[in-house]
Amino acid sequence: MLSIQDLSPRWARFCLDVEKFIREELGLDLSGSRVLLAVSGGADSTALLTVLSLLQDRMGFSFSAAHLNHMLRPEADREEEFVKGVCRGMGVVCRTGKSRVPLYARRMNIGFEQAAREMRYRFLFGLAEKTGIDYVFTAHHLNDLAEDVLMRLIRGTGWPALAGMSGRNGILARPLLQVQKSDLYAFLQEAGQEWMEDASNLDQSYLRNRVRHEILPLFLRENPGFLGQIGFLWRQGNMDRDFFERQLSGITGPDFNGEIVLSKATLKSMHPALRFRAYKSALEGLGPGQALSRNIFDLDRIWKSGRGGKTVQFPGRKTAVIKAGDVIFRERGNK
Repeated sequence: MLSIQDLSPRWARFCLDVEKFIREELGLDLSGSRVLLAVSGGADSTALLTVLSLLQDRMGFSFSAAHLNHMLRPEADREEEFVKGVCRGMGVVCRTGKSRVPLYARRMNIGFEQAAREMRYRFLFGLAEKTGIDYVFTAHHLNDLAEDVLMRLIRGTGWPALAGMSGRNGILARPLLQVQKSDLYAFLQEAGQEWMEDASNLDQSYLRNRVRHEILPLFLRENPGFLGQIGFLWRQGNMDRDFFERQLSGITGPDFNGEIVLSKATLKSMHPALRFRAYKSALEGLGPGQALSRNIFDLDRIWKSGRGGKTVQFPGRKTAVIKAGDVIFRERGNK
């Protein structure tokens, strides 16, 4: 079985850098923990599977793998068998499941891509709860982060969410966020580990694939160091997010009615930057559904106008009601 000592110095350091990111950037001490890794069979997750197999004894954790077969492509069953075979060769327990994406998409009135993503996370978190898992890892990397930043920019996301997906959210963690995809390919070649390519990644009917194959290459052509700049942007966003959360601690939590109330006095005392963040934090406290910059600006404009009785609608069935200068955030239908 492959060990870190079998790798060249460059790739041994690569594995140790992932360990350092987990400890220092994600703030995770995995000693004694049980980790569940999402594995699709592609280069990204196969590389992380290999890295974790090399680090588990050193870091003192145990881990298993999970693969959800969406049954959307002819090669889906072959990918499932590939993942099970790779895990078996590494001595890693692999749990699999199947999903019915078209049925779920119709039922929820959402696109196939969103449906597949939601079902994948439901599968992972369901397994985590059933099997006593401490952390769920996914193999999102620096290129994915750059694509996410560009898509957020296209949608109109504000700061600091514009810095991209979080490295850690509850039990979910992404240990490869500062690793370029090209390094994952090179690492797998060094380790002598095969992977499978997902043909759907070439389907440009999906926004992410258009960003990946058309828009991101333009940025890289203008600035070959663009991915590195995304990495710094992500770190700055994390610092700013932590600062805002500390400033708003105890202010934007739901009350016993499931509402979040920001009083007129509290809002008037805030710098506009903090006030905008308070709006966003309150909305996030009500659950999924991303508030865009224009939504937040509209809410603040109405609040400053002093017009009471106004209701502002937000994604995720959320509303903000302005009443006597207070702003009351609640889920739609919650009176």
